[in-house]
Amino acid sequence: MNRLICLLFCILLLPTIVVDDVQAGPIMADVHITVHVKREGGVGSCGSRPWGVDHIRGGDFQCHPPKYWYNYFLIAKMGQKLKITPSTQDSYQISGFEPGGLKYEKLEHTSDGNRVCSPTSIRSAKEYFQFNTTGVASNGQLRLSFSTTPEEISKWQCRGGHGYERITSLLLIDWAIAMTGSQMITSTELTSQQLLRSGFYVRRYVTSMNPSPSNRDYVTVQVQFTCFDPQKTGNKFVACPWQQ
Repeated sequence: MNRLICLLFCILLLPTIVVDDVQAGPIMADVHITVHVKREGGVGSCGSRPWGVDHIRGGDFQCHPPKYWYNYFLIAKMGQKLKITPSTQDSYQISGFEPGGLKYEKLEHTSDGNRVCSPTSIRSAKEYFQFNTTGVASNGQLRLSFSTTPEEISKWQCRGGHGYERITSLLLIDWAIAMTGSQMITSTELTSQQLLRSGFYVRRYVTSMNPSPSNRDYVTVQVQFTCFDPQKTGNKFVACPWQQ
């Protein structure tokens, strides 16, 4: 009897072990954007705003026709890792988790022919440009806004032997107009139509613009948005919180 009492007493003195349920980590997201901008040069009309000048901050739109347009071909890629924060019921805020960046993958421009001053080279004004994403998801719809100001440095050479450089926003102007119709706003909406599979959105913009007199700027923009579980290894994507 005494041995039984001792055994029960010893069991009571043992530390209590509590096993917690394993909780899944927060779902995060990635956004990646690729922009292709190509212009066909040649002799044409003066065109319309904002293509009369080469920078988003404007300039002299006056033109004495004919206008000699020059060729260029630009490719840029950008991306950012994002956090998803519950806001209200069935609503989520999306913001940058890590700093994002934009980098030019290709920059080319050439003269359209014989002119007093001709473009000779073009380069990115910076190696990387800051890129940031904000957005909201509600009712199955995802709205994203992007902020970045990429610029190019265009070098020109003139017949008299002198040359000059100018800062341009050739990529940004056409990119923004392709997405929103405004040269200053880069944003997109993603719905079930762009949902290729659970947690994986892709939207593609393909358009031509700059009638002078026919369109000469051709733009392709691809936006990819992916939800993932940071606790899992590899690049496997998972359902976004508003899809669950």
